[in-house]
Amino acid sequence: VSEIKARTKVATKYRGYRSLMNLMTAVTTDIPTPQFMMRQINAADLYLKEPYETTDHDAACLVHDYIMAYRPGGVPDDYNGVNLQMDAVEKQHYDDLRADFRALFGSKRDERLNPCESFYTQDSHDIEDADGNKTTSVALAVEAFFAANDMEARGDFGTDADHIAVECGFLAFSTEKIMRALVHFDEDEVAKWQGLVSTFLGEHTLNFAPTYFDNVVTLAQTDYYRGMALLGKAAFADMASELGVGPSDPAPASFTIAG
Repeated sequence: VSEIKARTKVATKYRGYRSLMNLMTAVTTDIPTPQFMMRQINAADLYLKEPYETTDHDAACLVHDYIMAYRPGGVPDDYNGVNLQMDAVEKQHYDDLRADFRALFGSKRDERLNPCESFYTQDSHDIEDADGNKTTSVALAVEAFFAANDMEARGDFGTDADHIAVECGFLAFSTEKIMRALVHFDEDEVAKWQGLVSTFLGEHTLNFAPTYFDNVVTLAQTDYYRGMALLGKAAFADMASELGVGPSDPAPASFTIAG
Protein backbone atom coordinates (compact mmCIF):
# COMPACT_ATOMS: atom_id res chain seq x y z
CA VAL A 1 0.00 0.00 0.00
CA SER A 2 2.78 2.41 0.89
CA GLU A 3 4.45 1.77 -2.47
CA ILE A 4 1.20 2.50 -4.31
CA LYS A 5 0.76 5.74 -2.37
CA ALA A 6 4.32 6.82 -3.13
CA ARG A 7 3.94 5.97 -6.81
CA THR A 8 0.62 7.80 -7.00
CA LYS A 9 2.24 10.87 -5.47
CA VAL A 10 4.95 10.90 -8.13
CA ALA A 11 2.41 10.23 -10.90
CA THR A 12 0.35 13.17 -9.66
CA LYS A 13 3.42 15.40 -9.89
CA TYR A 14 3.94 14.38 -13.53
CA ARG A 15 0.26 14.98 -14.20
CA GLY A 16 0.83 18.51 -12.92
CA TYR A 17 3.81 18.92 -15.25
CA ARG A 18 1.68 17.70 -18.14
CA SER A 19 -1.06 20.20 -17.36
CA LEU A 20 1.37 23.10 -16.96
CA MET A 21 3.22 22.31 -20.18
CA ASN A 22 -0.09 22.10 -22.05
CA LEU A 23 -1.01 25.47 -20.61
CA MET A 24 2.33 27.01 -21.63
CA THR A 25 1.87 25.62 -25.14
CA ALA A 26 -1.54 27.23 -25.45
CA VAL A 27 -0.48 30.55 -23.91
CA THR A 28 2.73 31.22 -25.86
CA THR A 29 1.44 31.08 -29.43
CA ASP A 30 -1.42 32.59 -31.40
CA ILE A 31 -2.38 29.34 -33.15
CA PRO A 32 -4.59 26.54 -31.80
CA THR A 33 -2.39 24.05 -29.94
CA PRO A 34 -1.26 21.64 -28.53
CA GLN A 35 -3.20 18.73 -29.98
CA PHE A 36 -1.52 19.32 -33.34
CA MET A 37 1.97 19.75 -31.95
CA MET A 38 3.19 16.24 -31.17
CA ARG A 39 2.36 12.89 -32.68
CA GLN A 40 4.06 9.56 -32.28
CA ILE A 41 5.16 7.46 -35.23
CA ASN A 42 5.31 3.69 -35.36
CA ALA A 43 8.78 3.29 -36.88
CA ALA A 44 7.91 -0.09 -38.39
CA ASP A 45 5.24 1.11 -40.80
CA LEU A 46 5.19 4.91 -40.35
CA TYR A 47 1.57 4.73 -39.27
CA LEU A 48 0.67 8.08 -37.74
CA LYS A 49 -1.23 7.68 -34.52
CA GLU A 50 -4.07 9.96 -33.46
CA PRO A 51 -2.97 13.48 -32.48
CA TYR A 52 -2.27 13.92 -28.78
CA GLU A 53 -5.28 15.40 -26.98
CA THR A 54 -6.14 15.98 -23.34
CA THR A 55 -8.89 17.71 -21.41
CA ASP A 56 -6.30 20.34 -20.48
CA HIS A 57 -6.12 21.26 -24.14
CA ASP A 58 -9.89 21.80 -24.29
CA ALA A 59 -9.75 24.19 -21.34
CA ALA A 60 -6.73 26.06 -22.72
CA CYS A 61 -8.33 26.44 -26.14
CA LEU A 62 -11.53 27.82 -24.61
CA VAL A 63 -9.49 30.65 -23.07
CA HIS A 64 -7.44 31.06 -26.27
CA ASP A 65 -10.51 31.20 -28.54
CA TYR A 66 -12.24 33.64 -26.23
CA ILE A 67 -9.32 36.06 -26.31
CA MET A 68 -8.76 35.72 -30.06
CA ALA A 69 -12.45 36.16 -30.93
CA TYR A 70 -12.97 39.15 -28.68
CA ARG A 71 -13.39 42.55 -30.30
CA PRO A 72 -12.05 45.61 -28.47
CA GLY A 73 -14.77 47.78 -27.04
CA GLY A 74 -16.87 45.11 -25.43
CA VAL A 75 -17.48 41.43 -24.88
CA PRO A 76 -20.90 39.98 -25.78
CA ASP A 77 -22.86 39.01 -22.68
CA ASP A 78 -23.47 35.59 -24.19
CA TYR A 79 -20.27 34.05 -25.54
CA ASN A 80 -20.36 30.49 -26.87
CA GLY A 81 -23.52 29.77 -24.90
CA VAL A 82 -22.12 31.02 -21.60
CA ASN A 83 -23.83 33.98 -19.96
CA LEU A 84 -20.96 36.27 -18.97
CA GLN A 85 -22.80 39.36 -17.70
CA MET A 86 -19.70 41.56 -17.79
CA ASP A 87 -19.75 45.12 -16.61
CA ALA A 88 -17.76 47.96 -18.17
CA VAL A 89 -14.74 47.38 -15.92
CA GLU A 90 -14.56 43.68 -16.82
CA LYS A 91 -14.87 44.44 -20.51
CA GLN A 92 -12.00 46.92 -20.24
CA HIS A 93 -9.99 44.16 -18.56
CA TYR A 94 -10.44 41.97 -21.63
CA ASP A 95 -9.39 44.85 -23.87
CA ASP A 96 -6.17 45.01 -21.86
CA LEU A 97 -5.74 41.23 -21.88
CA ARG A 98 -6.05 40.96 -25.63
CA ALA A 99 -3.63 43.86 -26.21
CA ASP A 100 -1.14 42.22 -23.86
CA PHE A 101 -1.47 38.89 -25.67
CA ARG A 102 -0.72 40.54 -29.02
CA ALA A 103 2.31 42.36 -27.64
CA LEU A 104 3.76 39.27 -25.98
CA PHE A 105 2.89 36.39 -28.30
CA GLY A 106 1.10 37.69 -31.37
CA SER A 107 1.56 39.96 -34.34
CA LYS A 108 2.80 42.93 -32.29
CA ARG A 109 5.37 40.98 -30.30
CA ASP A 110 8.46 42.82 -29.03
CA GLU A 111 11.35 41.59 -31.21
CA ARG A 112 13.43 41.00 -28.09
CA LEU A 113 10.84 38.49 -26.87
CA ASN A 114 11.71 35.79 -29.37
CA PRO A 115 9.98 32.46 -28.57
CA CYS A 116 12.55 30.26 -30.37
CA GLU A 117 15.52 28.52 -28.76
CA SER A 118 17.81 29.35 -31.70
CA PHE A 119 17.53 33.07 -30.89
CA TYR A 120 19.28 32.49 -27.56
CA THR A 121 21.89 29.99 -28.81
CA GLN A 122 25.26 31.49 -29.65
CA ASP A 123 26.34 28.86 -32.19
CA SER A 124 23.00 28.67 -34.02
CA HIS A 125 23.14 29.37 -37.74
CA ASP A 126 20.62 29.69 -40.56
CA ILE A 127 20.11 26.90 -43.07
CA GLU A 128 18.28 27.02 -46.40
CA ASP A 129 17.09 23.92 -48.25
CA ALA A 130 16.92 23.34 -52.01
CA ASP A 131 13.41 24.85 -52.13
CA GLY A 132 14.51 28.05 -50.45
CA ASN A 133 12.88 27.27 -47.10
CA LYS A 134 14.84 28.71 -44.20
CA THR A 135 15.34 27.21 -40.76
CA THR A 136 18.05 27.10 -38.11
CA SER A 137 20.52 24.48 -36.97
CA VAL A 138 18.82 24.41 -33.55
CA ALA A 139 15.38 23.79 -35.04
CA LEU A 140 16.84 20.96 -37.10
CA ALA A 141 18.46 19.51 -33.97
CA VAL A 142 15.07 19.51 -32.22
CA GLU A 143 13.44 17.86 -35.24
CA ALA A 144 16.22 15.26 -35.29
CA PHE A 145 15.66 14.52 -31.59
CA PHE A 146 11.97 13.92 -32.23
CA ALA A 147 12.64 11.77 -35.29
CA ALA A 148 15.25 9.66 -33.48
CA ASN A 149 12.57 8.80 -30.94
CA ASP A 150 9.77 8.11 -33.46
CA MET A 151 8.01 11.44 -33.00
CA GLU A 152 7.46 14.60 -34.95
CA ALA A 153 6.17 18.10 -34.39
CA ARG A 154 3.73 19.00 -37.13
CA GLY A 155 4.62 22.13 -39.04
CA ASP A 156 1.17 22.79 -40.46
CA PHE A 157 1.02 26.21 -38.81
CA GLY A 158 4.47 27.45 -39.76
CA THR A 159 5.81 27.11 -36.22
CA ASP A 160 9.49 26.15 -35.94
CA ALA A 161 10.36 23.03 -33.96
CA ASP A 162 12.39 25.08 -31.46
CA HIS A 163 9.45 27.38 -30.63
CA ILE A 164 8.72 27.40 -26.89
CA ALA A 165 5.17 26.18 -27.61
CA VAL A 166 6.42 23.13 -29.52
CA GLU A 167 9.02 22.27 -26.90
CA CYS A 168 6.39 22.55 -24.16
CA GLY A 169 4.10 20.40 -26.31
CA PHE A 170 6.76 17.68 -26.38
CA LEU A 171 7.20 17.93 -22.61
CA ALA A 172 3.43 17.67 -22.07
CA PHE A 173 3.35 14.61 -24.31
CA SER A 174 6.31 13.00 -22.52
CA THR A 175 5.22 13.70 -18.95
CA GLU A 176 1.86 12.16 -19.81
CA LYS A 177 3.76 9.01 -20.85
CA ILE A 178 5.64 8.99 -17.53
CA MET A 179 2.46 9.48 -15.53
CA ARG A 180 0.70 6.58 -17.26
CA ALA A 181 3.75 4.30 -16.98
CA LEU A 182 3.97 4.98 -13.24
CA VAL A 183 0.32 4.08 -12.73
CA HIS A 184 0.79 0.83 -14.67
CA PHE A 185 4.06 -0.12 -12.89
CA ASP A 186 5.94 -0.12 -16.20
CA GLU A 187 9.46 0.67 -15.02
CA ASP A 188 11.03 0.41 -18.47
CA GLU A 189 8.65 3.01 -19.88
CA VAL A 190 9.19 5.29 -16.89
CA ALA A 191 12.96 5.12 -17.33
CA LYS A 192 12.71 5.61 -21.11
CA TRP A 193 10.56 8.74 -20.97
CA GLN A 194 12.32 10.23 -17.96
CA GLY A 195 15.56 9.85 -19.88
CA LEU A 196 14.10 11.59 -22.93
CA VAL A 197 12.68 14.44 -20.85
CA SER A 198 15.97 14.89 -18.96
CA THR A 199 17.99 14.96 -22.18
CA PHE A 200 15.61 17.35 -23.92
CA LEU A 201 15.44 19.72 -20.96
CA GLY A 202 19.23 19.79 -20.58
CA GLU A 203 20.07 20.11 -24.26
CA HIS A 204 17.24 22.42 -25.27
CA THR A 205 14.44 23.91 -23.18
CA LEU A 206 16.32 24.81 -20.00
CA ASN A 207 18.87 26.71 -22.09
CA PHE A 208 16.37 29.45 -22.92
CA ALA A 209 12.96 28.97 -21.24
CA PRO A 210 13.91 30.59 -17.88
CA THR A 211 15.24 33.67 -19.68
CA TYR A 212 12.24 33.75 -22.02
CA PHE A 213 9.74 33.64 -19.16
CA ASP A 214 11.73 36.22 -17.18
CA ASN A 215 11.38 38.53 -20.18
CA VAL A 216 7.64 37.87 -20.42
CA VAL A 217 7.34 38.84 -16.75
CA THR A 218 9.24 42.07 -17.46
CA LEU A 219 7.17 43.08 -20.49
CA ALA A 220 3.73 41.81 -19.49
CA GLN A 221 1.20 44.54 -18.76
CA THR A 222 -1.41 42.31 -17.12
CA ASP A 223 -1.26 40.16 -14.01
CA TYR A 224 -2.67 37.24 -16.01
CA TYR A 225 0.27 36.88 -18.39
CA ARG A 226 2.80 37.90 -15.76
CA GLY A 227 1.44 35.12 -13.57
CA MET A 228 1.50 32.62 -16.45
CA ALA A 229 5.17 33.37 -17.07
CA LEU A 230 6.05 32.96 -13.39
CA LEU A 231 4.14 29.68 -13.37
CA GLY A 232 6.02 28.47 -16.44
CA LYS A 233 9.41 29.35 -14.99
CA ALA A 234 8.56 27.63 -11.70
CA ALA A 235 7.39 24.50 -13.55
CA PHE A 236 10.72 24.21 -15.37
CA ALA A 237 12.66 24.75 -12.16
CA ASP A 238 10.67 22.03 -10.43
CA MET A 239 11.08 19.57 -13.32
CA ALA A 240 14.81 20.23 -13.43
CA SER A 241 15.05 19.56 -9.70
CA GLU A 242 12.92 16.40 -9.91
CA LEU A 243 15.07 14.94 -12.69
CA GLY A 244 18.41 16.33 -11.50
CA VAL A 245 19.20 18.11 -14.73
CA GLY A 246 20.45 21.59 -15.67
CA PRO A 247 21.03 23.61 -18.85
CA SER A 248 23.96 22.56 -21.00
CA ASP A 249 24.37 25.95 -22.71
CA PRO A 250 22.28 28.61 -20.91
CA ALA A 251 21.37 31.83 -22.70
CA PRO A 252 23.87 34.63 -22.01
CA ALA A 253 22.78 37.30 -19.52
CA SER A 254 22.67 39.82 -22.37
CA PHE A 255 19.38 38.29 -23.54
CA THR A 256 17.63 39.24 -20.30
CA ILE A 257 15.48 42.34 -20.75
CA ALA A 258 16.06 44.88 -17.99
CA GLY A 259 13.00 45.75 -15.94
